[in-house]
Formats: sequence, structure tokens, C-alpha cells
Amino acid sequence: MVVYIISGLNPLVLKLTVANISPYEILAHRMTFAFLLALIPVLFGKIKINLGIKDLIAIFPMIALYTLFFILQTLALETLPSTEAGILLAMCPILVVILATIFLKEKTNATQIIFILGSVCSVIFIMVMNGANPEAFDARGTVLMGFTVLSFALTTICLRRVAGKYPPHTLSLLLSGLGFVVYNIVLLGIRAYNEVTTPYFAYLADVRFLLAVIFLGCGSVFLTSFLSGYALKTVESSLAIVFANLSTVITIFAGVLLLSEVLFWYHVFGAIVIVLGVIGTNWFSNDAKTKRQKKRIKHAS
Repeated sequence: MVVYIISGLNPLVLKLTVANISPYEILAHRMTFAFLLALIPVLFGKIKINLGIKDLIAIFPMIALYTLFFILQTLALETLPSTEAGILLAMCPILVVILATIFLKEKTNATQIIFILGSVCSVIFIMVMNGANPEAFDARGTVLMGFTVLSFALTTICLRRVAGKYPPHTLSLLLSGLGFVVYNIVLLGIRAYNEVTTPYFAYLADVRFLLAVIFLGCGSVFLTSFLSGYALKTVESSLAIVFANLSTVITIFAGVLLLSEVLFWYHVFGAIVIVLGVIGTNWFSNDAKTKRQKKRIKHAS
């Protein structure tokens, strides 16, 4: 549950931060804090990393997609309200089911398809209503958030494949390490191209920015990736999907209450339909139905 509380607050913190600072500054510094935190137990010899080339090749798609997710989300929230971002991110579990059917050969029944179609139609409904209200529609942010949802869903599929083979800390270390290298190189290139002369860590002197990137790095990057990897090894995926809706609720309420964002009736209606679609898709999954049947047989006997 901690993962989804942090994920729900993540768009709010990002929205507050990207309003004044370049997204590449945010990404570079948040990944730096995440990597430093992941590196501490390794430097003190508490955790040893033993990986070969084959291991790195197997893990790379997951960490690459996760790294892409962060930049897409940050760029999307430059203009897209955090409430809409939260609603669109609620589609992740539905998309995971679809992708799992394609790539992991997991079976999807007719009832699940109905709930999936309901969630997809609700997203289309929100987009159409936003289009009818030009002041509320942000095409760039919506498209970027769409790719954000896709990259996160693909990350989840890849994480399912490797979570049982490698320790959660190893995956978090590699993820934050790749992000640290990529985004700091990008930031250095941008600063050199624009001939920026201010110190590299100048923004960290601002306490609000420092606290924001610590939360985004240590909490949103390291802790969520670590707990997600651990959860997929110890907690039923069905339970995780249900709790994922908590992120949407937190994001919406945080955006309305703290950022004074406008929430139209169709946002509320669409969000409810999406959440019901996620719960229904999970509840009527083949694995979930089998487990419920086994429990009934056990109680009956």
C-alpha cells in the first residue's frame, strides 16, 4: 500500500516542481539521490551484486522502460493537470492485463473483456469531453501521459519476468544507476549547449526543491521500485491491482485540494468507471475465480 500512496503523491510533487524548474534538472537530481541511497548498502558490504552479461541483458528492458517512464511522466506534467494524469494512470492495470495476455500468454475471459472495454470507453469519453471544452484539453500532455501509461504497463510486464529471479534491491540499484547516468549526461549536455554558468547543484540550495527531489528520488524511484519488486514475489498480483486504485484517488484529491485544479463531472464519472473496470477485470480473472472456488470447496468440506 505504501507504493501506491507514494505513487499517488508523485504527480502532485512533480507538478509543483516542474512549474519553476527544468524537467531535466529534476530528473538528474532525483536519480542521483535514488542511486546514492541504493548504493549505500553495497558500499558498506551489506549487499553484494553478482550479475553476468546474460543477467544484465535480461534485466535491461525493464530498467530501460522504467527510465523512459520517468521522463515521459515529468514532461507530461509540465502542462497536464495532475488530476487528469491520475485518471489516465488508472488505466495501467487494465493495460497490464491486455499486455499480459499478449506477451505472457495469460488467459482473458469474456467478462474481463467487458470490464476492459468499459474502462477504455471511459477514457475515450473523458478525452471527447475534454475536446469539447478547449480550455480543459491539453493534447501534448494527454499524448505524453498516454505513452507514460504504456511504458509503465510494459515495465510491469518486464518486472514480472525478472522479479522472481533477482533481489529487489539489485533491480532498484540498476534502475536508479541507469537513470543517474542517462539523465545527468543529458543535463550536462543541455547546460553545455545553452552555456549555463550557474553551479550544477545550485537548485539544491532551495530547501523546497531539495525536499522534492529527495521524495521523488528516494521515495518515488528507489522505494517504489524496491517494494514493487518485493510485492510481486510475496503478494498476489490481484491484491496489488486493487490497491493501485488508491493512487488515483490520492492524486485526484491532492490536485483539487492542494493545487486548486478544476475537476469536471465527467472526470469523476470516468474515474469511477475506470476503477470499477480495474476491480472487475481483476475479480473475474481466471486465477481469482479458481482461488475463490477452492476456498468455497475448502469451507464446504
